[in-house]
Amino acid sequence: PASGVGPWEGTGPGGRAGDGDVNARTSRVSVTVTLHTADRGDVVGRQVSHVIEAGSGRDIGCTETLRLQETHGTSMVFEAATSTPTDPSTGVLCVRGNIYTLTKSGADTLRLGAEGGQTAGAPTRLARTP
Repeated sequence: PASGVGPWEGTGPGGRAGDGDVNARTSRVSVTVTLHTADRGDVVGRQVSHVIEAGSGRDIGCTETLRLQETHGTSMVFEAATSTPTDPSTGVLCVRGNIYTLTKSGADTLRLGAEGGQTAGAPTRLARTP
């Protein structure tokens, strides 16, 4: 929906329950999503995740180009059309195809759905930024 256009940001606590191998232990996760008007199947924006690895402090987040898959009332479903490391020097492997659902939950708030490609400890809400 047009009401979702613009920049959105949120910060989560990270997740310390990871195994340190496949699932990283993280101390903070911040996400910025920027959306513009698009039709279903088109690139609608991008998300930049800064996922701070506990202990090393490395940013193991990914930056993804988002394709609008579908809309349902105030909900939007996106697929990561591309995905690259936010900090290329880390050598993190980012994969495309992650699915994200954002639902408008107020004039200036989006709620991030629990299903999909979210990192443990990611924000559950994103706020519109100026």
